[in-house]
Amino acid sequence: LEENLHPIDKAERDCIAKLDSTQAMNECSYKARDAWYKEMDKYMRLLKNVTTDEDYNNILKAQSKWKEYQEAEFEAVSIISEKQGTMFQNTAASVKKKLVKQRAQELNELYTILKF
Repeated sequence: LEENLHPIDKAERDCIAKLDSTQAMNECSYKARDAWYKEMDKYMRLLKNVTTDEDYNNILKAQSKWKEYQEAEFEAVSIISEKQGTMFQNTAASVKKKLVKQRAQELNELYTILKF
């Protein structure tokens, strides 16, 4: 399982392992989330290179709709953060990161299929 861990997940795990404050652990999850955003941007650029303008515009439309979905999900998850206790903030940070990671992986899969 260790060898299948994505470098972003490994960096987050290693970051959290060094810390004892839940607030600092949140920062690890936010850094991981930002790294997944960068992966998403990378795959959007790669997809632009392997698709027609029309197809890429359809991907852009889907990405725009996904961003609306993401904002709504982040808003819904914020309910967790408002609960008392830093554990809830950790949970919210993790849920948000997983959402971005999932989209980055979907774009990666799309690129993997279309690049040939």
